[in-house]
Amino acid sequence: MWLTEAGYNSCYAGGENTQSSAYNTILQAFEPRRNSGWTSVFFYHLYDGQNCSYSVIRPDWTNRPAYDFYHSWIQSN
Repeated sequence: MWLTEAGYNSCYAGGENTQSSAYNTILQAFEPRRNSGWTSVFFYHLYDGQNCSYSVIRPDWTNRPAYDFYHSWIQSN
């Protein structure tokens, strides 16, 4: 099973920090299930050039906190 198009818009309540927290919540739910059929999580956008966005990279190409969190999670898992 795959979770596709997961994410959180950076302009929703809480902004970029809540976007990062949402990534954490999704990956914490995924982790204990990864060997029981839930094989992949696909986050919606890496970059799309918009200020209000599901992307984890800002229009000026700097990282949002969600990018840094996800990068760290990948390195440790």
